[in-house]
Parts: sequence; structure tokens; C-alpha cells
Amino acid sequence: MRLLPGGAAPAVKDALVIVGWFLVSGVVGALVWWQVTDLPLVTSAGGTAVVEPGELVMQVGIDAWFAVIASAGGLLGGIVLIAWRHRDPVLTVLLVGVAAAAAGWLMERLGGLLGPESEKSALATLGDGASVPMQLSVHAPGVVWLWPLAAMVGATAWLWIVANPERERALKS
Repeated sequence: MRLLPGGAAPAVKDALVIVGWFLVSGVVGALVWWQVTDLPLVTSAGGTAVVEPGELVMQVGIDAWFAVIASAGGLLGGIVLIAWRHRDPVLTVLLVGVAAAAAGWLMERLGGLLGPESEKSALATLGDGASVPMQLSVHAPGVVWLWPLAAMVGATAWLWIVANPERERALKS
């Protein structure tokens, strides 16, 4: 007795490949983000945490590196997966978008676990003037959506530009 109809097995296989690709990409993205990001120092001053003006540039760099890695990972994943697994283009593009969103979420969470602990808890045990690195986390939450956005752009661009069936028919005529 077969559990899946004949046409569903390839779709399930495609879904597993796409989800697996983006989960691995999210883990690799987190590792790269953790390694390439210079974390600003947070200083304890009078019971509060202060980021010096020169360190604020590095704080923006945390989000910038996330954006670069997410855009590259999403675009590459979208193009490769739609080129490789395009039996059902609509399903594939939808799966790419959902799985890429999971990759962005995973990269953000894992990056936070790999980086230093919360600066507030680290500074709680230290005196005034002590400095600790900022926690690796996204400060602009919209940047996490670059994973699925770039993946969808890559997948749809491949479909419209490279795999356009109307253009292929016109070239054959």
C-alpha cells in the first residue's frame, strides 16, 4: 500500500531538498556572521550600559553583515534550487520562500547563541568603566526578511529570464 499518490512523492522529495538546503545555509550563515562581525564594546557608566559614538558604526555593521550574508545566501539558494528542482515551479518558489524565511530566523537565533552573552548580564557583575562586547543580534528586525526576499528574487528571475518557455519556443521557430 502506497502512502502517497504517484505525483506527490517527487514534490515531497523537492520539499525535503529545499528545506534541508536552507537549514544548512542558515547554520553556515550564522557561523560566517559570527566570524566576520566586529562587535562594538558596551561600557558600564553609572548603572547603565553606554555605547560610545565610535562604536555605533560597528553596531550598524552587525546588521550590515547579516544583510550581506542573507542576500547572498538567499539569492544563491533561490537560483540553484529553482534550476535544480523545477518540476513544479510554483510549488518550488513557494517552498523556497518559506524555507529561506526559516534560514533567516535560524541564522539570527544561532548567531545570538554563538556570540557573547547579553551585555546587561555581563556588566551586572562588573564595576563602572568596564567594557564588554555587544551581543550578536539583529538591531533592525526587517533585515531578517532579506533571506526570503533574495531567494524569491533569485528563483523568479531564473524562471523569467533563463527558463522562459515562451522565449524557448520563439527561438525554436
